[in-house]
Amino acid sequence: AVGTIFNSLLWGALMAGVGYMLGEMLGPENSNAGKAAAIAMGVGGTISGLIANTMNGGGVNIMNLVGGTASTTATNAFWVGSIVGIAVAAVIFVMLYEEWNYRAVVFECKPWVAPSGSAAKDNCELCNNDPMRPCSEYRCRSLGQSCALVNANSSEFAMCYWQNPGEVGAPVITPNYEVLSLDHSYNEVSSTGMRVKYDMENDGCVKAFTPLTFGVVTDKPAQCKVDYNHTSGFDNMRFDFGSNIFLYNHTMTMSLPSPSSINAESPVITNDGVYTLYVRCKDGMDNANTDEFSIRFCVGDGPDTTPPEILLTNPLNGKPVQYNLNETDIWVYLNEPADCKWSRQDRGYDDMNDDNQMICDKSVTKMNNLMMYKCTDVLTGLENSKNNDYYFRCRDQPNAAENDRNTNTQSYKLTLIGTRPFDIIEVGPNGTVEGYANVAEVELFVETANGYNQGDGWCYFSTTGAESDYILMGDTNSNVHRQTQSLVEAEYTYYFKCHDLGGNADYANVSFRVDIDREMPIIARAFKDGDRLVIMTDEKSECSYSEKDCDFALNDGVSMPYVNSTEHYVDWTDDTTYHIKCKDQSGNQPVTRYCSMIIKGWEIQKG
Repeated sequence: AVGTIFNSLLWGALMAGVGYMLGEMLGPENSNAGKAAAIAMGVGGTISGLIANTMNGGGVNIMNLVGGTASTTATNAFWVGSIVGIAVAAVIFVMLYEEWNYRAVVFECKPWVAPSGSAAKDNCELCNNDPMRPCSEYRCRSLGQSCALVNANSSEFAMCYWQNPGEVGAPVITPNYEVLSLDHSYNEVSSTGMRVKYDMENDGCVKAFTPLTFGVVTDKPAQCKVDYNHTSGFDNMRFDFGSNIFLYNHTMTMSLPSPSSINAESPVITNDGVYTLYVRCKDGMDNANTDEFSIRFCVGDGPDTTPPEILLTNPLNGKPVQYNLNETDIWVYLNEPADCKWSRQDRGYDDMNDDNQMICDKSVTKMNNLMMYKCTDVLTGLENSKNNDYYFRCRDQPNAAENDRNTNTQSYKLTLIGTRPFDIIEVGPNGTVEGYANVAEVELFVETANGYNQGDGWCYFSTTGAESDYILMGDTNSNVHRQTQSLVEAEYTYYFKCHDLGGNADYANVSFRVDIDREMPIIARAFKDGDRLVIMTDEKSECSYSEKDCDFALNDGVSMPYVNSTEHYVDWTDDTTYHIKCKDQSGNQPVTRYCSMIIKGWEIQKG
């Protein structure tokens, strides 16, 4: 038996050596394969030898096998042992084999450098994709070396775009089809201009005194200007095309008088109703168009058969007015010059009282920047807590013969809502506010009532009460208004001013003190309750204990439910000493090696 084992181990050692040499031949990067092969072939060889020697009754001479003189039994034992040994070796090799791949990684901590070159071009626009997070200078610049922010002073229009430092080309101007007024089209479009046409008329001329909206698109954010006359360059043009903001889309609305209405006022200066607007745009690198982009259209000169239209009023229709206000100024804006009257009853124009004749802009040259014409007066007879209705009618062409003028057959109804007093009914906080750190978070609050819409309004706060010092509260525009302040320990007085949409206002103030808790919680009572030890603290606390001593951190002790409660418990045993520490919401707790209380289980009394 000893000989059999010795022969088997010898055979296994031989196979292990062969396996290791094969692994080394694969190279140092595969040294794990050699080790795995050596172990696998060593174990497999040993098992193979044991089986072969056992089956042959004591031994198999390898030289006899090679020379062909071994018996049939020895030969069979050799092959059976070899097959089993190889299988075992294969299993062990698979289990032990690992592939190792070494790679050197160098980590360096350096300041962020934004991507450069045209590869970062698309990154810039990512800053503009979230309407809830307006783009900032920092966010824009971090996206690319050539990313630039335009309209930085406007949170609504701030825009990040790729600004090629070597670019010298001016913005490319094309028509904006999305904003063009209904039933209109662009014709004769080229790189130098276009014509605006009204599709409902054979001559294509737009209707007089009717708002016309049109626009252009630039291939990069740009400022655009417009003028009625030829100019030498961008800076010499007089008017902004819609706005002075750097945009891709530029929109303009115009409402022009008819040629006959202009000629009637200025017979020396004739007007044929044909207009050309000259446009230039400039990008953020001051690259501006040299050539003008022309926008051409004509205004129809057919007979005026439509009455004037009231486009807008100030105050707006449906607006509340201040409590006890008896009268208010009124501005009415029309699409053309006209005479207007108002009444408290719905009457025809001629039946309205001449005392309510409004003062109106009657010349076609008096249009405002929105291309509307204004009439003003004072509305009287306002009443509280009810709807106050006023009716307006107008007659156009103030300088024409009466039979040529057009008069409203339906009234424009304006309703102003009378209100009640607006009241502040509660303010806070009052008394003492407990703080749980060096700085306390204190919520100022105001509740309002009555006025317009059941107390809804806006509230402001101040520490002085001076009108110039009031700041809008963070959570307002309702009937409950809140503002959180971080305050140190002291006494405070805050002043509040609130108003509603009707202009009703009310004032109030509140005084309070902030106290910061710097005292440790005290265990006021400890008792046994069934199989539990219960402790009661004088304030909301977090507690834990150690059975060893008081030299432990509270977080390392055994927790005692409940956190932020005044009642805490732990399973009770007679032979345990409880070293207890408690911490309040301010973090006040015993110093190192001290406890809030030490309780011995055998001394505790039943509660």
